[in-house]
Amino acid sequence: MENELNPEGFIKIHGELWKAVTAGERLEKGSRVIVTRVDGLKLYVKKAT
Repeated sequence: MENELNPEGFIKIHGELWKAVTAGERLEKGSRVIVTRVDGLKLYVKKAT
């Protein structure tokens, strides 16, 4: 991740920068995430376990 998601921010996937949002959880920079949904240019993510 490029920056903290609280609950929104930006992540980089395969070299491309995407706007991302969580379901309300705060994720620190560098956290690994799983994309759960794509809505246009916005990714919905959750923390990878």
